[in-house]
Amino acid sequence: MISIDSWVEGGAVAAALLALVVRLRGMKKYIIAALFASLFTDFYFTLATQVFHWWDYHGGILKEVGLSFSYPDVIIPIAAMFVVRYWPHDRKSQALWGLAWSGALTGFDYFCANYTTLMEFKNGFTWYYDVFLWAANLLAWYVFYRWFVERRLNFVSRKLD
Repeated sequence: MISIDSWVEGGAVAAALLALVVRLRGMKKYIIAALFASLFTDFYFTLATQVFHWWDYHGGILKEVGLSFSYPDVIIPIAAMFVVRYWPHDRKSQALWGLAWSGALTGFDYFCANYTTLMEFKNGFTWYYDVFLWAANLLAWYVFYRWFVERRLNFVSRKLD
């Protein structure tokens, strides 16, 4: 019998991959955002789990290091591609966009922490801290992507001159 943890983790991976397949056209240029999101998420997950002990992941393939294989390596990069691709231009829409994504990702974390054994909040860390952490991540993904694209365009235009 498959546990609820496996269903949640497998379902989240399947949903992320399905969303990517449905919207595959035009996603190629956002791969750099996905790679950065994966690296950045691995870094801060390691800090949060090993240094600050804010949460623990009990499920996943990499149990010995305390990280779920699917979350930082599949779900987060695909989410980053969608976040960066559809990032709005005006400030009010950006705030609502960030709040919506932070809320959805925090809701998933809250569900995993309270109804499965995949995740456990520790040391006073709770869901409302998670909202701020996700908002900072979303902003970091977008800022890195904009910086990378502008730097690349400047490099290419200098090369053409």
